[in-house]
Amino acid sequence: MRGLILTAAPVGGGLGELFGDLPSALVPLAGRPVLLSILQELAAAGVAEVTVAVGHRAERVRALCARFAAGTLAIRFVEVSAEASAGGALHQALQHFEPGEPVLVHLGDTLVPGLGALLPATGGAVLVADAPDSGRWCGVRHAADGRVHRFVERAETGAGGPVAVGVYRIAALPAAWPALPERPEISDVLLACAPAAQWCAVAAPRWHDVGHLDRYQMARKRVLEARAFNTLQFDDFLGTVTKRSRHWHKLQCEVRWALELPPTLAPLAPRVLDFVPDGPKTRVTMEYYGYPSAAELWLYSSLSAPLLGGMVRRLGEVLDRFAAQPRTVTAADCDRLYRVKTEQRVAEAVKGNAVLARLFDAPALTINGALQPGWRTLWARAQALLPALHHPRHAALVHGDFCLGNILYDIGGGIVRLIDARGDWAAAGGGGGDAKYDVAKLRHSLAGGYDFIVADLFDLHCDGRSSLQLRHGGEARHQAVAATFDQWIAQRYDLRQVQLIESLLFISMLPLHADRPRRQLAMFATGLKGLAAAVDALAPSAHAVAA
Repeated sequence: MRGLILTAAPVGGGLGELFGDLPSALVPLAGRPVLLSILQELAAAGVAEVTVAVGHRAERVRALCARFAAGTLAIRFVEVSAEASAGGALHQALQHFEPGEPVLVHLGDTLVPGLGALLPATGGAVLVADAPDSGRWCGVRHAADGRVHRFVERAETGAGGPVAVGVYRIAALPAAWPALPERPEISDVLLACAPAAQWCAVAAPRWHDVGHLDRYQMARKRVLEARAFNTLQFDDFLGTVTKRSRHWHKLQCEVRWALELPPTLAPLAPRVLDFVPDGPKTRVTMEYYGYPSAAELWLYSSLSAPLLGGMVRRLGEVLDRFAAQPRTVTAADCDRLYRVKTEQRVAEAVKGNAVLARLFDAPALTINGALQPGWRTLWARAQALLPALHHPRHAALVHGDFCLGNILYDIGGGIVRLIDARGDWAAAGGGGGDAKYDVAKLRHSLAGGYDFIVADLFDLHCDGRSSLQLRHGGEARHQAVAATFDQWIAQRYDLRQVQLIESLLFISMLPLHADRPRRQLAMFATGLKGLAAAVDALAPSAHAVAA
């Protein structure tokens, strides 16, 4: 059985205000375009080849699949009219299949987790679910055994009842198509393939619609990618989220950071409504904001360089305001964060990981075609540079994890909300730390490609010993914004020191991604390449390894 995904339509229902002019299948859900998740679901359902129907912004869909889905299953593309109705686009796409062929059809703006386990072994199937606002979708009236009586179009579905969620298995395409309306509905196409009684309605327990702004916001909450040690409980009526964590000490630090913000900066964090610091039972209830993360906008939106640059300028304003809040930070604090933590994380990363152990031991490495010193040489040189990172003028309020994924951003209003602060950078407390640390965190998102790496949007080749080739999904607009941010940094700090800190951030994150070895290698390559550049720039008299 082959699959068909319809991606032709542009986003609508207010989503364009969040992400720009995207095809609906490229809207991010759970940190990645929903199209990539659909492809994974189809592969798990036994589909070996997928036809992707493209129309609006077809080049973006093709590029995404070519770079990041080519290994999932065989993919071909067919062009359909972006102006056609959903049924019209489906009919056009089905002309590229053989008569009598079974086809699993999946709309590009919907996701059904566990799809493979839901489909019956044979026959035509329509996945359905109950929806309180059922007037938006095609209704499906069926018997208790699932046999469909009739399809009910949107104008008639306001009374409620099950609706089609956007996944259809056609048992066999017709040898000849009957006449269809000028702008057919999907149900018209389904009935042209088989009468209603030959279709079976199959309940979808979970269904995420990303084609409407309100449903998308609901889907984001339901699949919010919390780490395994966090649990989140949403109150949709009050607009709050309650968070618990096995790492309860870290959670307490996050909350106290927000509670201790000075009044002029307090709105930058979601308002804490209830906090119970009770050891392993620690919990916090805070306001929930439906803004996309800055990482989602950076990775997946079609926003232009000026719009992305405006977002980064606003984040620079936040950093400037933090830097204007002096705190107590000692040389010992900096040593603990920059030297001790790095050594501990490296030891943890290589334990039980033979590939990383070999790479860390290599006397020289070739990264993206350039020969450079290995970790031991670079680390010895870097340690001599670390004490200079402590500077009383840079002792200020810090977030401690100021990467794009921890920043919520309203592109229309320029509103920033910060989540998941570190909260314990300096021993003196009060949210203090080295201001350059937050700057480096943001730079490792903008220039280092961190968010592309954690979203698995990168190409990597590694021989397992001393050679790595890495390319992430950044475009010219990303590079332009990153270059402008470097100019911003250079006006306030020593850019070379920020680059040094950034490279150590990549290295120190390796054990945190032990379950994703490819990500570890990408972070290693980025960190080592950056470290070589930083130590050469800060100590130009030192010589790189001879070629």
